Amino acid sequence: MLETDQFAYGVIVPVLAFVVSCLGCGLGLAAAARGRAASSRLHRGAWLVVAAIAVGGVGVWSLHAAALLGFDVEGAEVRYDVPTAAASVGVAVLLVGAGLRVVSARGDRPAALALGGALAGLGVVGTHHVGVAAVRLEGEIHLHPAPVAASAVLAVAGAVLALRWNVLHRDWRTTTGAALALGLAVSGTHYTGMAAVSVSGAGGEVLTGTDPGVLVTPFLVLVVGTTIVLAFVVCLWPTEEEIRAQGVLAARRRYAALATSSASARPSSSRSSSRVTPSR
Repeated sequence: MLETDQFAYGVIVPVLAFVVSCLGCGLGLAAAARGRAASSRLHRGAWLVVAAIAVGGVGVWSLHAAALLGFDVEGAEVRYDVPTAAASVGVAVLLVGAGLRVVSARGDRPAALALGGALAGLGVVGTHHVGVAAVRLEGEIHLHPAPVAASAVLAVAGAVLALRWNVLHRDWRTTTGAALALGLAVSGTHYTGMAAVSVSGAGGEVLTGTDPGVLVTPFLVLVVGTTIVLAFVVCLWPTEEEIRAQGVLAARRRYAALATSSASARPSSSRSSSRVTPSR
């Protein structure tokens, strides 16, 4: 067996990846809350897309990708298949988006929270394994079942807990706690899953794939740029409480306008009736 190292670029990389993951999860959960408060189907759909990209793309995929860039095998060159790595983004966004959609529709029901959390958790696990499948090296990668199962349980449990907090409690403290819980689940899923990895073979150079050093700069530009755009979108829009308050105010204005029009119609009817002269 060849010796593996998860921290080839030092501990600072996974620490920064964890911070970015928590930020992405927080932005996504805030966007999901705004979507639940939105009154139109178009706005709900738009917020769901924002939430899926923030949680799935930034919160989940960026941590896995950054941590995988620090994966090294002694005596073997490690490269990555870019199309497979890109596919892991789709897995994260689609499955996390499906989980958020279930919770958005029926989030007050325990079964919906369980199903939504399970889908989001599977997105976390699926992203990890698709990312591992993108690794190219002269050797064979083996996965041990126990850590793989433990990583899946951790991902689903963390996702269910985070979504439950986000639905039942709507203040910023709870959203922050849910983001931290989900970030810990994503990080724990990755490193527990990587504990299941062992490599056998001769090692040496590999002829296929892209060197991880080439991918660092595009990765940073993509993640930082996406995070900044998502932060502007979420922070410049009214909060969930403000959206609900606007909806209540609009409903009261419609009711007041209807009451005013009804009241103005009644005197008109009375005057019309008073003009009728009784017959003798």
